[in-house]
Amino acid sequence: MWRCDAQWCFAIQESIYNLTFSVNLYSGNNLLVRSFKIVINTLKILFSMFQNIKDKIKFKLYDILEGKRPLYYYEKKGVHFIKEDGKEWIKPIIEPITVEGDYSQIYMHSNSVLRKGCFLLARVRIELGENSTIAYGSTILTGANPHGPRNLLARIYEKKRAPVIIEDNVWVGARAIILPGVTIGRCSVVAAGSLVNRDVPPYSVVAGVPAKVVKQLDPAIFEG
Repeated sequence: MWRCDAQWCFAIQESIYNLTFSVNLYSGNNLLVRSFKIVINTLKILFSMFQNIKDKIKFKLYDILEGKRPLYYYEKKGVHFIKEDGKEWIKPIIEPITVEGDYSQIYMHSNSVLRKGCFLLARVRIELGENSTIAYGSTILTGANPHGPRNLLARIYEKKRAPVIIEDNVWVGARAIILPGVTIGRCSVVAAGSLVNRDVPPYSVVAGVPAKVVKQLDPAIFEG
């Protein structure tokens, strides 16, 4: 259905541009030509308004139905999909997730995956590396605040905002929690249910609350 709409919109847009080109072939202050230009400009404005309204309606339906949304939904929201020159780009996968904060703080590389039920607090940058997967129900936080100054805990726990960087080929298990300022090194595994409050070295497996290194992986396995 949406594909038909897109083809129809493209046909209208092409017709408007063709009409614009034809009118521009004529010069002078001819009243008819000027009238045509006013009509064309009005059509362009109406067409742009129609596209925006159509997108808003579709996005609202996606929100209501909580179905799998296309990538351009997240592009419109501001998510950055990083394409590196000279490398194959595979579309990331985003299943229904919850984002609090700014979508434009989310950066996803080729073939990265956010599974259903993930919660992202995107106050500052969240970057998900190539081929990395965040499993079901996981949480990524980039901010923490005891809601001062009335909450007296703010005297010892300062408001914190720091990015979370997840490098290439990382696997974060279901319902893991990643706290602000954490970097997870390439080819690492975070066990399901873990609480990650410090950086994870590359080629390691971490587990527990708080997460600790329980195994080192051989980098030679991942070469070539």
